[in-house]
Amino acid sequence: MMGYGHATMGAAAYLALTSTSALALSATPQDVPTMATGALLTAGAALLPDIDHHSATIAKTVPSARFLRWTLIASPTENVARAVGRVSGGHRHMTHSLIGIAVATAAVIPLALLHLPASWVTWLLDLVGVQVHPNQVGGGAGTNLGVLMVSVFLAAVASKALGLNQVRGGDLMALIMRTWLGPWIIGLAAGVYASTFLNVTWLVLLPAIILLGTVIHCVGDSLTTQGVAWLQPWNRPAPEAVYRAARRPPEPAGASTRALRARAVHLGARAVATCWPRNGYLRIPVLGSAGSKREKVLDAALGLYGAWLLFHDVVVAWAPDLTPYII
Repeated sequence: MMGYGHATMGAAAYLALTSTSALALSATPQDVPTMATGALLTAGAALLPDIDHHSATIAKTVPSARFLRWTLIASPTENVARAVGRVSGGHRHMTHSLIGIAVATAAVIPLALLHLPASWVTWLLDLVGVQVHPNQVGGGAGTNLGVLMVSVFLAAVASKALGLNQVRGGDLMALIMRTWLGPWIIGLAAGVYASTFLNVTWLVLLPAIILLGTVIHCVGDSLTTQGVAWLQPWNRPAPEAVYRAARRPPEPAGASTRALRARAVHLGARAVATCWPRNGYLRIPVLGSAGSKREKVLDAALGLYGAWLLFHDVVVAWAPDLTPYII
């Protein structure tokens, strides 16, 4: 699955869990600002497993500095992606496994404990002419530095994948937004807002966002022909008998019990061989290859679904009289 699809699926999954719409699961309903911020961060988290590939969207968030045909400064994010790819065994290996998901989720837990006191934040904001009460800064708890760092990165990656920085206009700000700096500007704004003004339990929400996003990424890749090595480093094919049964046409022909049993075994073996090929990856390849037309149709459907859920909760919050007319 391509970067846009991963980000769209991640955002839609978060909105499905937090929206109060009848079309959503509504597992943990949230207010609109938290929903929107969480959806953006989950869209970014849904791109994290691809940090093992130097050509992925997440590896292109900071480009190389070039002059004509020469590279003056190599892309730091691309270098990180190359290093992670070497350590993890290549693309769609450890970062796309249950172990990789667990490591990514656990890694952000200590970060959620890093706080800057509210008094310090109000003093810093006062220096730039912004007046806020300490109780407005994280509910009085201050700015969560770990959330700030993670949110800036996730929001920047999501903005790049979804093209949120592609604004129209010929003014200087519009031109800057369309460069590689645009996603980082959006990321910085989202990170400051999330870490300073959203009064949520980040020690719970931040790991949950990483967990949801990385799981959704692997689910999306499992719907393509390439599949995912969920159980890496245990990566084994099905028993050889399965592949032999899948290749061999069922015999004898006819409608006898023996013939029906042989056809059932053959069809079952074909299904297992399709979903569990010889490379040991697991898949249900309903989307075909990554970037297929079917994937683009799914992306469009998920985008519309997520937009509707967010629209529904905006209407509920700010125009409650219209609530009976929407689902």
